[in-house]
Amino acid sequence: MLTAELRTHISPGFLDLSGGGAGLRVVAIHWLLELEGGLELQRQAHFFSTFTPALVQQFRAEEEALELAQVRGRLRHRREHHRIAGRLRALMAEYARGRNVVTGIRSFLETWLLHQEGDLGAPASATRGH
Repeated sequence: MLTAELRTHISPGFLDLSGGGAGLRVVAIHWLLELEGGLELQRQAHFFSTFTPALVQQFRAEEEALELAQVRGRLRHRREHHRIAGRLRALMAEYARGRNVVTGIRSFLETWLLHQEGDLGAPASATRGH
């Protein structure tokens, strides 16, 4: 189940799927719900093969937009993307070694969603959209 901390920090509108901007957050929430029953190794592989490329694509699009607009703090934003991607790469390496990484995936998604929730109230020029 979604952790109490995550449920506490997510605003009611955050889980509203009717808005067009939900995107990758909705995918992450669906994965969290699926994780409640555990994921066999094949489903973990599917997570990495679907969520990871989507996240990287989102990061690239954000960074391009920030660069184009010459937004202050864009380098800090890029470093944050690298940190997040590094955490995901570490999980993928553990998985490649044959380890079950369900707990790590859950922790990653919860942290990322909490980060997203915090960024939603930030001005457009701030780090937003991880």
